[in-house]
Formats: sequence, C-alpha cells, structure tokens
Amino acid sequence: MTQFASPFFNFAIGQLLKDIAEADLRELLNIQHLNETGKLVFDLVIENAAKYHGDKGYRKIVDDILGQQAKESD
Repeated sequence: MTQFASPFFNFAIGQLLKDIAEADLRELLNIQHLNETGKLVFDLVIENAAKYHGDKGYRKIVDDILGQQAKESD
C-alpha cells in the first residue's frame, strides 16, 4: 500500500477493538510495508481507538463532538 487515509484505519481498527484487546490486536495483526508516516498513523489510531473503547468518559466526549459536527453540517 503506498497511500492510505487515517479514516480507513480509524474505522477498521475501531471495529476490531470493540471485541479484541489492544495487546491481542497488536499481536494478531501483521502490518507490513508501511512507511514511517504510515506506522505513526497506525500506532496513533490504535491508541485512540483503544482509549475510545476503554474510557466511557472519553467516548462520550468524542460522540458528543461528532454529533455536534453532524448537526452543523446539515
């Protein structure tokens, strides 16, 4: 893969972390051939998704912000 977008990673990793612990996911995934930027984005996405699924307060804040943005874009 030569190009990627973090929204793809956000969605894909977020779906996986609903059912799999972060440490288990990191062990199960075999990510190859990402450049340094891709690795940084990938690691950040995993950290953010794990925080989202593991911290109800953080999840509520994120959901509230996204809900507000959706209302403003209508």
